[in-house]
Amino acid sequence: MLQTADNGFQPVIWVSKRIPGPAELALRPHLRPYCRRSGGLLSLERPMPLSPKHRLLADPRAFGQDTQFGERFLLAKLQAEVWPELHATGRDGQSGCLCAPHD
Repeated sequence: MLQTADNGFQPVIWVSKRIPGPAELALRPHLRPYCRRSGGLLSLERPMPLSPKHRLLADPRAFGQDTQFGERFLLAKLQAEVWPELHATGRDGQSGCLCAPHD
């Protein structure tokens, strides 16, 4: 079971893991995962790796100003440009899962 932001706990129906090597990441830098450092806005206990396509709920007040984004869920890649505790990394692979209602 996985706890989602919108639908509480949901059964996981699919899991994937992929580990691109350094050569592939050099050719395709858009695949490079991001890592949110511990602490920061989310008060994480340990670093959290994220796909560049992963979206996180963002409170506009967290930016310290009004934003032009108009979105509540922002891509990790965009958040990395705004928050210093999120940075690109090449050390981990990518994993993903899918719940019945696509969360």
